[in-house]
Amino acid sequence: MRGRPASRTGSFTRRPLVAFAVAVVAAAVVAAAVGATGALPAGGSPSIAQQPAPQPAPAEPDLEVTFVSPSVPPTGTFELRFAPTTAVPPDSPMEVRIHRRLSGGSDLRAEVARVANGGSAGSVLQGPIELPAALLGNPAAGWIIPLQITNSSTGATGVLVVPDDGIHPVSLELVAADGSSLWERTVFMVRPPETAPVGRDGRPARTSVTLALGLDGPPSLTPDGRSVVDDELLSTLDDVAGLLEAVPEAPLSLAISPNLLTGAGRSETLTAEALTAALQRPGLRARSIRRTDVPVDVGGIITANGLDVLQDELAIGSRVVEAETLQRPVEHTWLLDDTLTPEALPAITALGTTRVVLPVDRLVLPDDTDDRTARSRTMVLTGGQPTTADEAPPAPLTVVADDPLLGLLSLEPDLDPGVVANLVAAELSGDWFNAVEDDTDSFPGPQSVLFVPPQIDPSVLLALVPALTGAGPLTADPEAVPPPAGPVDGEYLVAGLAPRTVVDQAGPVAEYRSSRTRIIGVRSVVGPVEPRVRTWDLVNAQSLARTLDPAVRLASHAAIDGESRELLGRIEAPPERKVVLTSRDATIPLRFRNGLPYPVDVGLRVRSSRLELPDGERQTVRLVPGENLVELRVTVRAPGESVVRVDVTSPDDSVGIDSVRLPVQASTISGVGAALSIASLVVLAWWWLVTVRRRRRRTVRDDGRHPSATPDPEGGSGSDPTDRVPRPPSPADGSVADGG
Repeated sequence: MRGRPASRTGSFTRRPLVAFAVAVVAAAVVAAAVGATGALPAGGSPSIAQQPAPQPAPAEPDLEVTFVSPSVPPTGTFELRFAPTTAVPPDSPMEVRIHRRLSGGSDLRAEVARVANGGSAGSVLQGPIELPAALLGNPAAGWIIPLQITNSSTGATGVLVVPDDGIHPVSLELVAADGSSLWERTVFMVRPPETAPVGRDGRPARTSVTLALGLDGPPSLTPDGRSVVDDELLSTLDDVAGLLEAVPEAPLSLAISPNLLTGAGRSETLTAEALTAALQRPGLRARSIRRTDVPVDVGGIITANGLDVLQDELAIGSRVVEAETLQRPVEHTWLLDDTLTPEALPAITALGTTRVVLPVDRLVLPDDTDDRTARSRTMVLTGGQPTTADEAPPAPLTVVADDPLLGLLSLEPDLDPGVVANLVAAELSGDWFNAVEDDTDSFPGPQSVLFVPPQIDPSVLLALVPALTGAGPLTADPEAVPPPAGPVDGEYLVAGLAPRTVVDQAGPVAEYRSSRTRIIGVRSVVGPVEPRVRTWDLVNAQSLARTLDPAVRLASHAAIDGESRELLGRIEAPPERKVVLTSRDATIPLRFRNGLPYPVDVGLRVRSSRLELPDGERQTVRLVPGENLVELRVTVRAPGESVVRVDVTSPDDSVGIDSVRLPVQASTISGVGAALSIASLVVLAWWWLVTVRRRRRRTVRDDGRHPSATPDPEGGSGSDPTDRVPRPPSPADGSVADGG
């Protein structure tokens, strides 16, 4: 079992450090008094006599470590805190032993784990320090043991000399009056170097830690938009809410699937109220990581040329998170996704991702790179083969394997919350010492991503926060840009993705796009006031969930289509009727009916072969609830009968709503038509006049007389026909004129 100390037969003399013990007890009393009341006891100095008398306790002690100082500067205080208890025998002293620093060669973290699992802690540097239980005060108020530490001998009373930086095991033991052991624990004191190492960027070399609280689940909405979050998921979300309320200062990176937030919010349960209150609590340090609305097959979507669909999934998920948390999610990290393929990496890079977090078995590592390195060092992620490089590759995408340390330790019921937090900090500090020993130029680069189980004891996080927010070797900031890749043993590590079979997503992508087009069209009609449109967005997004049954997917799209048709069906086009136009410029009155309780915008597409439309064939009009009269301006191009077709669509012309055909009788013509008609008549008259004159001239030639010689048909004074001079014969007649 983890947490057991080394054997009590170490290389030290069993001699209590009386002066030190007295100093420790005095400091503990002060700390207990300040912690309990917020001030020192009356008189300004601690008094042991003021402590309540110890209560009778059962034979078996029930001590629980709640806090261990995460790191100690060269001169400082190493503090231990215990939960209140009444199960401590009054005559049982606490013995403390500080061991020499661990020497793990190239893997100090492994040495920490070995000792934590019951291995030898090595020789003792200081101790045993015997602290009588009676002098520590009432255990029912919670013990606090502060140990004053320095790195060089100063001659001061009550100060322990710990000259070496590194990680020192510290053994704790409650001893019975007969010398037997009643209770044992081993914790670790982290002593960073007196001179803080500096990385290649000129800043303090520190390991970046991400505390990721991840939670996935199936689609949380039915096709008609009702919540279907089961009781187990609601219970887990309730745990998340409790954790955020208990430790709001924890620098968590929330990776909760947005669709679960939607489902919980629509469940109208106490869990939903508690979760919303926790996520929107002022001063909350946690930040959400951008995720797709539901877990989707990213590799399959990209293979189906669905980058636009992936963008939609991220946008919808971000809107949900922003609505629930009142904060924009951070976009630099991509995690909880084992569907990535080499083809998908450029896509997520273009979407703003700079770091990918994957299980170690989803990575192909360069030669001689072990899992520990993959979990503690930033590597470059490539779609090709893994390799190493002497210079930093230009690829902007990095990768690190998630570290299961916190999740595994939190599941061990025999470990105290303070011990779990101390072991996590100590093992991560072991990685830090390893990296510093390797080369400080590897910083920035070392990092660790720890997944936090939603059911974790909040006391563990409460004890771990100081290790991540203090001045030690570890730091956590959920909004900070992830560290770039750094050299490991002088080389940059380039990892690849393990192969996977891509599931065809062409069908789901096509169905999604079809529903998206319809939703966008309806939104352009009704605007943001119709809540069902947002529901359709969410249902459509959840239709791409990789665990969704195909029948449910089809039902989701059918529901979107049917409900949207019913909604738009409340907008009615004018009834068919005959229209008579008696002037060249006229208006056609169109009466629309809006059966919705809010104004809508519709598009009109008007077509006619004999009418011109001064306002264009495409028009957008606003319809208020009830009857609406729209005057359609027209100009008659030619008289006669024709048909005007009016199609009512969404303003973006993507969705049809209704249509009507109106017979039109035009009894007037336009100016152009009149001009053309007059011109035609003029041409016709001219042609007729020319034709008549030509015919008369032809007749005159045939008769051989001038038209003026024609007898007056009324018996007037025309020329006598007998006076007509005969025309001389032409050669064609064969006659010869007299010559003489």
